[in-house]
Amino acid sequence: MVKEDKILIPYSDLENGFNQGRDQIEILLNSCESLYNSGIFPTSISLAIIALEEISKLKLIRDKIIRKEDIHEKEWKEFTAYREAHDNKILKPHHDARKKFQNMTEDKFNLINQFKMDIDDPSFYNSLTQAKTENPLLTKQLKTLKKIKESCFYFERNQNQWISFHSLHNKKSQKKFAYLMKQTSWLYFKSVLLYFRHRKISTDKNSQSYKRFVSDPLFQETKKINKEFKSRKFQQENTTAILEVFKKYMNGILDFS
Repeated sequence: MVKEDKILIPYSDLENGFNQGRDQIEILLNSCESLYNSGIFPTSISLAIIALEEISKLKLIRDKIIRKEDIHEKEWKEFTAYREAHDNKILKPHHDARKKFQNMTEDKFNLINQFKMDIDDPSFYNSLTQAKTENPLLTKQLKTLKKIKESCFYFERNQNQWISFHSLHNKKSQKKFAYLMKQTSWLYFKSVLLYFRHRKISTDKNSQSYKRFVSDPLFQETKKINKEFKSRKFQQENTTAILEVFKKYMNGILDFS
């Protein structure tokens, strides 16, 4: 007998949940910022990753409010109750975005892509085929975030040595990775809030909805982070150190599972 997937959170209570979630995530990110500014990089990283996980829950609530739907038990438990919940919160938004393109027409894709290019959003794709295709390296990096978060909190005995995030990476690498995670989390958070505030945006640059969107301070803040991430200066100064961090965890140097 198939168990009924009952309604767990009714649509009528989602606005309250969104507001509380938003406030909680803001506390996490402000704490992450303070720790970063104090030079306590491993704890700042762990809070940034926890914030990323919680933002995915906030995004689920946002999407349900926009579609005027309840949240069912199974979809909420994917983010909260199962052993895979941490991975789901990091990976599901990425997978859902790719799935969205599976049934999309070329015309609609081109419209969305052009809009992203017009607003300097670096998440545009070169083709619909690329949008539909999984990026194996990105998926692998996202999966390592749980290990990185744990190594920022805990220490472990592995291969005859005591290891933790602090012992594996020098201060300079810690700072660069902490900055990436902090800014990534702020960007994701502000983007979720921005597209909740602006639920329908015309691609016509002369329309009121487009003008309201691009004049919103939240849009300006996300644009600033995006611009920094794609700048040659940021990539030259940070890419090698950041990839080294991911590489150590993807190669199984540290595993708390």
